Amino acid sequence: MRKSPPRSASKKAEKKNVASDKNAIDDRHRRVAVLAYTLGARRGFEGSSDEAREDWLQAEREIDESDGKAS
Repeated sequence: MRKSPPRSASKKAEKKNVASDKNAIDDRHRRVAVLAYTLGARRGFEGSSDEAREDWLQAEREIDESDGKAS
């Protein structure tokens, strides 16, 4: 019968996973922001906040697709 790892070890692993998840989220946010800016620049930053929002949503779709997370 296998023993469970000591509680402190599993807490450390959990904290490490949370930090890793946060880094992944931060990286995705940065990539989306850069791409959304690029999309806005391509249209000369003309238009309304609705168009800026669409730039962001388009950037999210492209990033998710490139990461294999397309729905």
